[in-house]
Parts: sequence; structure tokens; C-alpha cells
Amino acid sequence: MTEFQQVGPQQRRALLAALAAPGNAFRRVRGGWGANLPDGTTVQVTVRLIRAMSRDWLVDLTDEFAESAPLTRKGLALAQNLKATADAKPQSGAA
Repeated sequence: MTEFQQVGPQQRRALLAALAAPGNAFRRVRGGWGANLPDGTTVQVTVRLIRAMSRDWLVDLTDEFAESAPLTRKGLALAQNLKATADAKPQSGAA
């Protein structure tokens, strides 16, 4: 089971990207999966990372041929927790 402290930097980046993406989901892109952000950029992640996140029940990949992999309730809660923690940290250099 994935806990907050066990989430590595790649999973953190992927979860935060999916949280910001429309429908809180990854979409298939050339070479893997991607989360399209509102600013027009795409955060691309590997198939291996999506499968690992699927094993931890963070994304729904029940259909291996699906075009999207939405965050599960667990993945959404973890992503929101990560975002709240990142927002609460003081900015370096701020006085």
C-alpha cells in the first residue's frame, strides 16, 4: 500500500500533474502516458510508472488498452495531500 512517505519523486510529479489535468487523468501519448496541463504543456511519464501506480491503486488501468488512466479515489486523495503539503511549505528566499 502506498503511503504519503513512500511516494517517490517521479510518482509525486506524476500525481500532481494528473491532479492539474482535465479529468484528473493521464492520456496515452507517443512513448508512454501524459497529463495535459491547463497551460498547454504535457508532463510525460513512462508506461512502467503508470503500471506501478496501477498496482498501488493510484490510477485506474483495469483495461490495458484504455486511452486514459484516471486517478482513483486513493490517488486523488494522495495527490491533494501532496499539493496541500507543497503549498504549505515556505518558499525559499522569502522574507
